[in-house]
Amino acid sequence: MANPPRLRGISRPSEDFKERLEQRTGINHWSRDSTARTLSDVMSASIVADRNQMVSAFEQIQISTAKGTSLDALAKTQGLTRFEPTRAYSGANERNFYFYVSTGTFGDINGGASISLPAGTLISPVGTNGSSIRYAVKYSYTLPSSGDLTYCAVEAVGVGSSLNVGPRTLTAHNLSAYPTLYCTNRYAVVNGRGRENDKDLRFRVSTNFRSLTINNTNALIMGALAVPGVLNVTISEGYYGMGTCGVFVFGSDGFSSPLLISQVERRLQQLSTAGLRVVVSAGVQVSFGFDIDLIVPQTPTRNQIARIKAGVKQSLRDYLSEGTIRKTVSLRDLRNKIMREVPELLSIIPRKRRTKFDMFSATYVSRKYATYKHGSENERLLTNTYSLLPEEYAVLGTVNLNIDVVS
Repeated sequence: MANPPRLRGISRPSEDFKERLEQRTGINHWSRDSTARTLSDVMSASIVADRNQMVSAFEQIQISTAKGTSLDALAKTQGLTRFEPTRAYSGANERNFYFYVSTGTFGDINGGASISLPAGTLISPVGTNGSSIRYAVKYSYTLPSSGDLTYCAVEAVGVGSSLNVGPRTLTAHNLSAYPTLYCTNRYAVVNGRGRENDKDLRFRVSTNFRSLTINNTNALIMGALAVPGVLNVTISEGYYGMGTCGVFVFGSDGFSSPLLISQVERRLQQLSTAGLRVVVSAGVQVSFGFDIDLIVPQTPTRNQIARIKAGVKQSLRDYLSEGTIRKTVSLRDLRNKIMREVPELLSIIPRKRRTKFDMFSATYVSRKYATYKHGSENERLLTNTYSLLPEEYAVLGTVNLNIDVVS
């Protein structure tokens, strides 16, 4: 910002006018009803008004002092606009908010039929009577009778950041006909906002030095992370050959939909220059398949088997999702997690055998590349750990669970 000139006090123009008029004309009568006093006051007021108008105009073209529409005009010169109020939103492609059943399938709680989920179904945190936090399912969905988990798009019923919520918060719905149908959000929903105020817009304008960051790694990462639904980004220079830069995008559970990829591509187009080809793609999907053998002293009931299978799969999903963040998959840690989180196993496996038996008889790994490269066949994992590369993320493949009774 330019430094404004140092201005004299408001009373000085009137005093100067009187002094010079007295020197040149000999007038020394300055009572309030005199002609000279009246002329002095009018001229001084006009000079002060002009000066104030000039100062105001000067301030409205400076980033640090501009306000309202003047600040908007300055922002537009740098390609920025004031953020308008938005509703907090989480799309189904983000794999964040979902409906699920703790055991069995959706059909088990609806007489074997699929569940029709109407648009507008209300979602809220538990124990918030009188709270204004309300979300609604954005579209109509069908929860398939054979499934146990379905992702949905949800949107806050109002605008502003006050409706943003943390992870595992949206756990209540108004579908009273299905008391054993549950819902939750894996991650926080924080993209709701009010209209951007002058202070925040001024900060964005003052730090918008695109020429200093264009095409560097930080610019690519920050540009991709600005797209809603993107949770992590990995940059690999020369991944597709000389003159290329691979940008791997990870959404919820590591998954990235084609829509999310296209949104990131559009966001990064402005950073692409001659001699550098920025290739945006989903991460390399590493699928883990498991053959699990459980040896128990007595035959479990049908309901116990259903709960064991559902619990084991849920623990596997959660662990692999966390593994994408820490980039390591440990069969020992995975086994311990299952034993902690599936209580049915504790009821049928004797205590002395809980820490001794090998749960995984075989583990298989396969890779699926988003672009340019073919996927791999299943490879048997011969060690107890697998380290994911920076561009890889883990998903659950086929799970074959076999329960043998040995008395």
